[in-house]
Amino acid sequence: MPKTAKPSTLPMTGRVKAKSAYGIQLEEMPDIWLNWSLPEYRKEPWHADDVEKGDYVDLMVSGKYIKSIEIIEPPADEGMVGTAKMRDDIHALADEMDEDAFEGYETAPEGRENRMRSPIAVNREQSIQNQVALKCAVELAIGMRGTVTEGQTAGPLNGAFVVSIYKQFRDALNEQ
Repeated sequence: MPKTAKPSTLPMTGRVKAKSAYGIQLEEMPDIWLNWSLPEYRKEPWHADDVEKGDYVDLMVSGKYIKSIEIIEPPADEGMVGTAKMRDDIHALADEMDEDAFEGYETAPEGRENRMRSPIAVNREQSIQNQVALKCAVELAIGMRGTVTEGQTAGPLNGAFVVSIYKQFRDALNEQ
């Protein structure tokens, strides 16, 4: 008797266009409904109850069945580094503002106040903080080196000194 090929489980990311009791439809595939798999075939993470229209999700899909679903942060529209004009505009705006512009407004969507953030977004933010701490440590070590007097040659930067400064910056960034 010939064996039938089982569909392989493939990762997929998209934005939820519609949701029903039986599954979801993604904006990237408007004509296809992906159905919830039976409980015995599901894998972690399983956030199907929390998914709403407009959410970005990571899926593991086998055929037309969702084996795993996780809500993720929406993709960033801006680049990692802003332009000089944008930074100047932000600083000028910050100088003008004396009070909290969002005072009295709810910043979290209703029903999502206690939802944990995506580990992808948390790891990205932590990585950016570590990069900033390392850059500051190197710049500080170079600045502390000072100018070389006439007739002398500059020695190499001490790596242990730079690492100790980096650890202090990193610890300061991670304080709660």
